[in-house]
Amino acid sequence: MSEKSSADAPATVAPGPAPRAAGSAAPWLSRASLKVRIGAAVVVVAALASVVLVVAQSGSSQPAYSSLPAPCALVSPAIVAKYLPNPARTPESELTDSTYQAGSCKWTSTVGGEDRTLVAQVFVFDSSSSITAARQAYSNTFSAFGCHCRGVTVSTKPINGLGDQAAAFYVTDGPAATVATAPNAGWPGANLLVRSSNAEIALNYDVTSPATGTALAPATGTAQLTGMITMAQSVMDALAQPSAVASVPVSPEPDYTGSPDPCLLITAATLATYAPGAKVKPQPAATGSGSPRVTSCSWGSSGNTLLLTLSTFADAVSARQNYAIDAQANSRSVTAETVTGSVWMPDLGEEATAIFQTRSGGSHGVAMIVWSGNVEISLWYAGSGPASQDRATLLTGGIAMARDVLAALTR
Repeated sequence: MSEKSSADAPATVAPGPAPRAAGSAAPWLSRASLKVRIGAAVVVVAALASVVLVVAQSGSSQPAYSSLPAPCALVSPAIVAKYLPNPARTPESELTDSTYQAGSCKWTSTVGGEDRTLVAQVFVFDSSSSITAARQAYSNTFSAFGCHCRGVTVSTKPINGLGDQAAAFYVTDGPAATVATAPNAGWPGANLLVRSSNAEIALNYDVTSPATGTALAPATGTAQLTGMITMAQSVMDALAQPSAVASVPVSPEPDYTGSPDPCLLITAATLATYAPGAKVKPQPAATGSGSPRVTSCSWGSSGNTLLLTLSTFADAVSARQNYAIDAQANSRSVTAETVTGSVWMPDLGEEATAIFQTRSGGSHGVAMIVWSGNVEISLWYAGSGPASQDRATLLTGGIAMARDVLAALTR
């Protein structure tokens, strides 16, 4: 692990209008555990690691917020369009309870061969100690982002005048980083974390390669930071005047029904490309009823092994929680499995993690875990030949197979 520190002067923003209402806030769950957003951020990239973390605190708290508008309307469409032309907007399910309101939206756009993704999460705490709860949530999240973990680099630069506390950061992780060893590795790209009174706001802007899912080097210039600050101010304005927030068109979060045959979800063309000669081996039908409904199929050849498991839940929140648990569990080495690295992919489904493993018998492969609506897709794609050690081939093949499954479920 390497680490950098920045001695740059604090960035300062002009104060925005103070919020009016009284309210509450929510801890910000993670992209796997801190990020799926449920406790410790998921994974990422076979590349190089670098996190630029930025923090600031201001002394006085602003008036509390009382409600949370539709999450996809929190950031002005005009501001989003500067970074993601013609974006698709999808609200994402968040775990909530009686102590806070939570909202999450994802914007996606493909520009010049790049997949661009913006995720905004907002938590408004509802309790007699809502500001204290928001402060604690911010502190916990900041500690995770600032982790001096293996595979990441951290440097800091203060920002003044944005809410009560703010942290801007840029993240790129290295080949060995996993969610189990580096919770902040699951936040590649440009990020902004803000506490304003009883609300916590988190923004993540990431650019990835569509074919490989790997994060591209994040821009770290003044213009990008200014844009992120403008987005955060837009969220605070919306929280302050929820009645003034205009509705925006959104794509509904997926809700998959039916019982598809998992052996038909990956196309013959994809199998021929990444697992030539593989023969299908239907797995025993799932027994019992209830949620989740689990079905699976496998394929095998002299050179490749492929196992697909499809878990369908009663709702998206349950699927998201299960995805977080599985991403965390698969990122830890055990007796029969050695984890060598991972990649977090915000543009695949709603969230996805690719985890590289060496399993007993010398099998090298990638475990693909994808969350989309009320479904979790799990893929194990491995080879026994020289290509099995090629992460790029494994990752590209795993992504192609996962995209096939998502497309088939939609149909």
